[in-house]
Amino acid sequence: MLNSSPTIKDRLGACLSSMWRLATSWDPCPMPPPEFDPAFDDLPVITRAVEIVRYRMASIEYALSPCGSLREWRRFWLRLLLIIAIPGICLVPIVLVLGYIVSAIVELLVKILTGIVALIVIVVLFTMFTASKRNHHK
Repeated sequence: MLNSSPTIKDRLGACLSSMWRLATSWDPCPMPPPEFDPAFDDLPVITRAVEIVRYRMASIEYALSPCGSLREWRRFWLRLLLIIAIPGICLVPIVLVLGYIVSAIVELLVKILTGIVALIVIVVLFTMFTASKRNHHK
């Protein structure tokens, strides 16, 4: 009986493949010319200010790229940034904690080895001292 569930390698390959398709999809579509909200005069003051900023930004974007390639270029880089940043944001804390744990373990091992070496030196010096006293008394 064969195991039909996908392996981790298959899942990782599918995930990387879909991430690559998402990052490399390029489908610019033409932008409509920007328009003011039809109820602009009835809007509150702060909403009108926001509408003016939205209209100006849309006008600049339309003037630079009416075919939509600028918007698609921005979308492409945002997707790529998210594909790189999300795993980084998830993995960096784990790597930092593991690094801290490893450094603490290494520091503890260094202290233990230093103590062992000091103990060996003390034992060797003591035996040399006692041996020299015995030879000196004979």
